[in-house]
Amino acid sequence: MAKQTGQLYGTGAAVYLNLGGVPDVITVYNATDGDEFDKAFPRKRFIPFTSGGVQEPKPGDELTGDTTKSRVVILEVLKVSGTWAGGDAAGFFVVDVRQHKKGNVPSNFGSENVSLVARHSVQNGNASLANVATVTAGVAKGFNSAAAVVGIDNSNDIDPWLGDDTNNFEGVKLGTDISESGKLLIWEAEFTSLGQ
Repeated sequence: MAKQTGQLYGTGAAVYLNLGGVPDVITVYNATDGDEFDKAFPRKRFIPFTSGGVQEPKPGDELTGDTTKSRVVILEVLKVSGTWAGGDAAGFFVVDVRQHKKGNVPSNFGSENVSLVARHSVQNGNASLANVATVTAGVAKGFNSAAAVVGIDNSNDIDPWLGDDTNNFEGVKLGTDISESGKLLIWEAEFTSLGQ
């Protein structure tokens, strides 16, 4: 596993780290106060779903948000309860942000129905299946060590960065909660392999 390390001075504004790719894991430590660290897994997103029915999505299948048109490729389906046949399956779709284009990170999903473009079904002539589940906007992606361990899951924390017209590189965005003004922050990013 390759690692990169660095430091920065928090500004209270979002900071973009050019890492040459989105890391599997990144840890940011507040060296000024020495009181907490944040750890995130920016490559993976865990998208909660309910009302799963019609057909069970499989790894490699693509989901499209019916409202936002966000698209993801499924790595794994973690079913927690219910059945697909009964239309009440619930759990998480595990997706990898590396398989997405600029500005189309899985956290762009709203609370909406999703349709399935099954890669294995497309090969057999089926184009898509509508409304296979309902997803919610929340995505689990890391934790903060302050007091009790709590989940971090909003845009003020650590997010994957796939580039835009202003910052055309890949890495992570440290949100305003992480880039605390006047604090020395030390970070370590881990990759299975760069550029993937």
